[in-house]
Amino acid sequence: MSRNARIAAVLCGVVLVLGGAFAAGFLLGGEDDTSSGEGELDRAVAPLTGLEVTGEAVARLDRPALAAKIDNSEAAVPQTGLEDADIVYEIRVEGVTRFLAVFHSAEVGDIGPIRSARTSDPALLAALNTPLFANSGGNPGVLTALQSADAFNVGDSITPDSYYRSPEREAPHNLYAKSADLWALAPVGSRPPNPQFSYLAGEEPAAGEAAAGATTSDADFEVAYVWDDRRGGWARYEYGLPQTDESGRQLAPTNVVVLDVQYSQSQADATSPEALTVGSGSAMVFVGGRVVSGTWARDDPAAPFELIAADGSTIRLQPGTTWISLVDPGSAAVLDEQTAQQLLGS
Repeated sequence: MSRNARIAAVLCGVVLVLGGAFAAGFLLGGEDDTSSGEGELDRAVAPLTGLEVTGEAVARLDRPALAAKIDNSEAAVPQTGLEDADIVYEIRVEGVTRFLAVFHSAEVGDIGPIRSARTSDPALLAALNTPLFANSGGNPGVLTALQSADAFNVGDSITPDSYYRSPEREAPHNLYAKSADLWALAPVGSRPPNPQFSYLAGEEPAAGEAAAGATTSDADFEVAYVWDDRRGGWARYEYGLPQTDESGRQLAPTNVVVLDVQYSQSQADATSPEALTVGSGSAMVFVGGRVVSGTWARDDPAAPFELIAADGSTIRLQPGTTWISLVDPGSAAVLDEQTAQQLLGS
């Protein structure tokens, strides 16, 4: 299937493309439409979550995405702002993982700790329609790669007034960004992100088989997600412990997408792995307490990941937040029920 055909398939049933204001969201028209009376619609669907937003929140959908490189080392937890991200990519770095968190539809405060970019990032940023990119710089090879990336670099070396160091943590795990300040730097003509996934409609049930959770491991780094029916999300654990935000609330995205990708040696740094996200591989998609095994495909960085079930159909997610784990082939598995219940009780 051509790139354009795949993009059309993702968009079909997900978004109504418009010219003019609020082009980022679906219009929810018909007899139930709640317009303002001045032609401005006050109901729409966020492109990166598939969730309906109303009222003043609709205006946020017209802004560009803000992608931020967020630390996930032991000294960085709990992080700030991850719970407000529409999409979070988890990418292997040197011995641990690091997040590329994508913010768009939610009201977001400060975010961090912010860390340096990697050469895995440009190919992921390219699908987001020239997002803002918050980072703490990188080595010369990474900075060269960012110069040609389809993103607007708002790193701390370029806009230092939008960042600050927290006295409560040690460097380099104490750099935070003011998201409102970063969005204020968006160039004139910046565009909202394109949808990345297809979503289930209404009460439509998820496909696949029942699954208690997912587990991924890389050397000594272990992550697990356990389906929490009460919260309607996948509760996240690292090293067997709940991963929480600063308020103590456990992170629990609506969907978890696990993609087998190849990691190569980054040309910018011999010690740094680079995720190769153009190509294809195996996939496990965890939705609504179930898992669908299939494949992913992507032949252009500007295109979203295509998630394909065994029967060739598109795997659809529940509207909500999505975390995407980019893992070495064979390093992820469906979590057994006993372990899942032990984690939920921890």
